[in-house]
Amino acid sequence: GKTYSIYTPNREVYYIGWKDQAFVLIMSSFILGDKRVKRLRKRPKETSSKAKTIRKPFSKEPVKVLSIPIITDGYNYYIGVVNEFDYLTAQNSGLWYVERRGYQVLEYWLL
Repeated sequence: GKTYSIYTPNREVYYIGWKDQAFVLIMSSFILGDKRVKRLRKRPKETSSKAKTIRKPFSKEPVKVLSIPIITDGYNYYIGVVNEFDYLTAQNSGLWYVERRGYQVLEYWLL
């Protein structure tokens, strides 16, 4: 799909808009939106609500190698790491929040 990208005025955050099955908005402070990677993608089913526009690049093929933004690729293929972190922090309430003053941490663990 087509990619739109722009920096914030202070050039610290990069906004990326990408047309996949729907228009996807992504913000990043370390990955540019212009870099792309080739990935094998599946054609959406005909019953998909956005099927008409997204099926065009596939023609009759069920799968095709398409160029997608590298930031989207990172999200799609490594989101499991984020989910695992969320699960672990939910299970270990002691890791949620640490105050800068050390005595509060010691109090928590000693009492």
